[in-house]
This record gives sequence, C-alpha cells and structure tokens, in this order.
Amino acid sequence: MLRLKAFRPNHDKILKIQLHPTHPWLVTADATDRVSVWNWEHRQVSPLNNFNMHRSPHLLQHLPCPSFDPSNIAGGFAFQIIYELKAGGVDERRLVGAKLEKLAEGESEPRGKPTEAMRGGSVKQVNFYDDDVRFWQLWRNRGAAAEAPSAVNNVTSTFTSPAPSTKGRHFLVICCENKAIFLDLVTMRGRDVPKQELDNRSLLCMEFLCRSTAGEGPLVAFGGSDGVIRVLSMISWKLVRRYTGGHKGAIACLMTFMASSGEALLVSGGSDGLLVLWSADHVHDSRELVPKLSLKAHDGGVVAVELSRVIGGAPQLITIGADKTLAIWDTMSFKVLCRHKFALHNLYSSC
Repeated sequence: MLRLKAFRPNHDKILKIQLHPTHPWLVTADATDRVSVWNWEHRQVSPLNNFNMHRSPHLLQHLPCPSFDPSNIAGGFAFQIIYELKAGGVDERRLVGAKLEKLAEGESEPRGKPTEAMRGGSVKQVNFYDDDVRFWQLWRNRGAAAEAPSAVNNVTSTFTSPAPSTKGRHFLVICCENKAIFLDLVTMRGRDVPKQELDNRSLLCMEFLCRSTAGEGPLVAFGGSDGVIRVLSMISWKLVRRYTGGHKGAIACLMTFMASSGEALLVSGGSDGLLVLWSADHVHDSRELVPKLSLKAHDGGVVAVELSRVIGGAPQLITIGADKTLAIWDTMSFKVLCRHKFALHNLYSSC
C-alpha cells in the first residue's frame, strides 16, 4: 500500500489531478495553469509549511489507482517532479525544443506561428493515455456492465491490440481552452492541436473512446463551448467525427461506459442541465452523430458524471449539478433512482 507523505511545497491551489493506473505517475494542474508530472516512488525530504492539498480535502477521493490510499497522508516527504510545463501560456523550453527537433530533422522553419508558440489558455483537464490506460478503462466499463444478470451473453472480454501510434508510448494529454497538448513521456516529443483544427471552438473537457475503425486509431472526444463534441484521431491528428444536436450550451463533462447490452456509450453533461447519451460504437463511417437519448438532469447545469459499479445489477450513473444536487441514474431505464440535495456552498470539486 502506498503511504503518501506530501507534495513539494506549492503556493498555488491544485485544481486538476490524475493518477496513472499502473505506473507511479501523478499529474496535476494548478491555479496558474502549470502542469506537473510527479513520480511517487522517488521521494525527497520536504517541509509541509506550504502544502496546499488541504484546500481541497476531497481532492484524492476520485483517483483510479487501486494501490493509492488517501487516508495514509501524514507528513515528511515529497514526490519527485519529473516534468513540468506552463500549459496555459507559452512554455519557452518546449518552443526551443520543438525548433531544435525540426532543425535536426532537416525541416525548414514554418512560415506561420508554430503551435507551441500559441497560448493554451485555461487548463480544463489532464490525463494519461497509453495501452495500460486503455485496458483500465475497458476493464472498468466491462466489469461494471457484466454485473447485470442480463449481461452474461452480451459483454465480452476481448482487448484489441494497440494502434501503431500508441504502442510502447505514454502520452500526457492536456486539454486547454485554446489547444490540446499531446506529450510523449518516452521521447519527450509533443504534438499541439490548436482549436482551429476543431472548428475554432474552445475545448472544455475530453474523453478517450474505447472503440474506433481500423484506419482512425485512438480517438479522443473534446466537449466544445458550442455544445458540439468533436472527435480527433491520434493517427491523422484530424477531426474525424462530430456529435451534434444534443446540447444548447457548453459541454462540461464527458464519460464513456458500457451498457448491460454490451453497447459502448458516451455520456455528456452540459451547462443547459441536460445529460445526453450517444453511441460510441464506431463501426460505421458517419461523420455526424445525433443523440440516442436526452434527459433533463439538473437546474443550472451538469458539472460532473461518474460510473458506479453495482454488484449483481446494471451499472449506475452519478451526476452532480450546479443546483447542489447529486442524482443516481439506472442505466437500463435511465430513470432517477434517487436525488440528494446538499446544503453546501460548493458541492463539487474542481477536479
């Protein structure tokens, strides 16, 4: 069991956090849009004077790593930082590194402004992505779906081999308002995809899709400020699909899960208060997908959605709204099982 001691002293509040499911890596984004990757196996002595995790005491409750126990926080050591960048602005080290790489490969100077020189804007989400993350996501979704008695013949356990673009690579993916940053932690080479490649709409959240056609490779969906979900191929780095007609406002959260029928689904929550379900089975070539189901979930907007595994039953969805309520949904009837009202000033965590 990992006994977490402390982070390196930090003067800025940590807003986003994510653990890698198998490697000892943790990524954080703070209030200044600085993104840091930590290794929790290599520790160094550090005082706790400026340790700011107490500002969000519920911060560590949603981490995916099974060996991580937040209750063991004590004091005395800090994680070793292995990578850091200013994702919200222009990171000069990345800019210089990208220029040197192009020169070493014999490429000419680009005529326009390089994507690394574009300001990222506010960091909305940080995630790792590699074969282990794909397997973890698939295992979580299929495990939850297989609990239902009706799912015995519908849910399979096959795992497709990784696409050439991700095999043996470990990506750090940063979703910023103005661009998405894909950094390979093995080669330390990056790929910036500006919002101009995604219909010039601000990027507010992201989710990796489990299934794709052979030529598209890994797919990542971005929720936009205009209520449209845009899907990017990590092979061609081009927009390959849109989910339209579901939301009338900005999309705040995305999540994939598997129904007891074995169908892969994508669920989105928006500022319009709607919870929208879409098909995530990309066995067809349609570039414009419409909703399967739309539900009024919360007044003031949906701010978070999570999957809950139910022993002996179909998985459930948990949504949190700006109306300070938490709702639990049955994924077979898509009816609300219960709804809780909280008398808290700020119910949901910023991460």
